[in-house]
Amino acid sequence: MDSIPANRRLWNRISSAYQREHDPQIGATPRLWGMYSIPDAHLHALGDVTGKRVLELGCGAGQWSRALAAEGA
Repeated sequence: MDSIPANRRLWNRISSAYQREHDPQIGATPRLWGMYSIPDAHLHALGDVTGKRVLELGCGAGQWSRALAAEGA
């Protein structure tokens, strides 16, 4: 369990840089998946989220949660 505090310290230290580097992709509209930025419209991974409850794991700054909320989730 010693890895838990070490992991938290690491992510606290690098989170701002991670957001700056990845926000253009993570917060993109339309929704993009993975390092190749494949549009969700092509993958149909989530479908219509209107009225659905969602849980975002590994959410960074919650860009996907905000985007899905804007779509009615």
